[in-house]
Amino acid sequence: MKKVLLAVLVLALVVIPCTCFANAVASYHISNIYVTFDKPERGVKVPISAEASAPNSTLEVSYVSWYNKDHVKLGRMEVFEAGDYTAEFEITRKGGDALAKTTGVFVNSSKENVTVDYSNISSNVLKVTYAITISGQIANGRLSNVGGAAPKSPVTMQNISFTMPTPSYNGSYITTSQVQCDASSTLTIDNAGWSNETDGVLMTNSDKFEAKTYEVRIYFTMHTNYVIDDNTNVTLNGKKVTLNKVSSKDAQYYFDYQYEVSLPSRDTAGSRPTRVTATPEPTTVNVRPSLTDGIPISRPTVELSSGEFVRPTGNTSVGRRPVGSGDTIVTRPSTTTNASGETKVDSTTPAPTSTTPEPKTTTPEPKTTTQEPKTTTQEPTITEKPAEKIVWASASPWALDELNKANEAGMIPTLFNKEDLTKNITRKEFAYVAVRLYEKISGKKAEAESKNPFKDTKDTEVLKAYKVGITNGVSDTEFDPDSEITREQMATMMTRALQKAGIDTMVNLNKVDKFDDDNEMSSWSRDSIYFMSNKGIIKGMGDNKFGVKGTATREQSLLISLRSVETFKK
Repeated sequence: MKKVLLAVLVLALVVIPCTCFANAVASYHISNIYVTFDKPERGVKVPISAEASAPNSTLEVSYVSWYNKDHVKLGRMEVFEAGDYTAEFEITRKGGDALAKTTGVFVNSSKENVTVDYSNISSNVLKVTYAITISGQIANGRLSNVGGAAPKSPVTMQNISFTMPTPSYNGSYITTSQVQCDASSTLTIDNAGWSNETDGVLMTNSDKFEAKTYEVRIYFTMHTNYVIDDNTNVTLNGKKVTLNKVSSKDAQYYFDYQYEVSLPSRDTAGSRPTRVTATPEPTTVNVRPSLTDGIPISRPTVELSSGEFVRPTGNTSVGRRPVGSGDTIVTRPSTTTNASGETKVDSTTPAPTSTTPEPKTTTPEPKTTTQEPKTTTQEPTITEKPAEKIVWASASPWALDELNKANEAGMIPTLFNKEDLTKNITRKEFAYVAVRLYEKISGKKAEAESKNPFKDTKDTEVLKAYKVGITNGVSDTEFDPDSEITREQMATMMTRALQKAGIDTMVNLNKVDKFDDDNEMSSWSRDSIYFMSNKGIIKGMGDNKFGVKGTATREQSLLISLRSVETFKK
């Protein structure tokens, strides 16, 4: 019996270690997990799905929940505005190698801003938090797109265009939030400060601009791997500025710009008019004096030789008419009184009476034949203003032929008259172009939205574009009319205008030639970009790139509108 027990004990000591060693050798933990989901961008719907991959393992990712900076959960149909966000989800191992506290998690190929909670590792579950900031230039208090992901190698910026309102006398302080920058410039505006040139005193938010010279200093920071050199053209309101580098931050710059505020010109609309000596308008006698009227009449009675009665004309205060050919002035007959008091009347002249009867008219008074004829037809109602040709201040040489065609076709809104068409187009200006395209293609007159939802514009063309469905505001109450648009936004809104005009804009993405920057396109713009490019309406920017986040100019928008009409006008 002892020998049997000893044999069992020896066998157990041999088998158990071997089994444990075998398990230790067979079970490896997962080193890295790679999670991918759509890149969050401003104006894009919140992504909720994600995929995770790892060697030798089956992984499952829960729905992604997105939260804003106040940790308020976003709905699935909401879109990202500028700001700070976090995504939370769980990764569960369903088979294969095990999870461990050393397992790393990468989100969209990056480990930055990724936090992993290993507290539930025993159940093969990892809780992951991913943080992201959607940022760009400040425009009316909100940040806008900045041109896609940062490049891996440094890219030199060619042009950076800033805009801001111009100070006016007694105007309010202009804040940093009102400084804007073209969407292709991947930078963040940090601050702007005002001072007056007289004593250099800084202004505050409560100050108003007086008749002085003011200087504004604007600070901005370039994003990763976007650089500025001596050839970079930086402008504010179309005028070139000189950059200064902030030594403490290599990517931060500032520049100064001066504005001269003048007293407003005197409004003469309510001033007292110069005294004018008015000549009274001659009064025309329209009614013969009553025969029974007891008021003596000082005017002479004038008869034509034919006996026709003629009314005095001219100034009735004179009461005389120059003697003309054929006129006889009838005066009172001469009388003599004899000694007995009898009055003798000259027989050749009718005796005066207290009431002189109106002589009989032998010839009826002629009717006036010079009366203005009555209008028999009404002036037609003008339902559409005739196309007006404009004269532009500047345009690119390559665009002139098509711009002239657009001008002849009435496709250029008068908004651009005497303007530089090479400048970037704003949201308000684009509304004008898109509405005109819609009306040309559909043959219908666009109507403005009667209930204006926007606080920052009352422009009729903007309200037309809103009602037709071509464009929406940046929020429920703001349209942001002066913000500039990108090329992908231009393609999307042009396509939408065609859709609303009845054009089929479907495109098979599997049958189109893709651009090399396809991965930079937003999910909401891809179909529109390839529809427009497939029809030859929008062209790329060279090197087989569309220039997704690049700026859209006025002339580009006008040419695209013209090509759309030439392609689809029936």
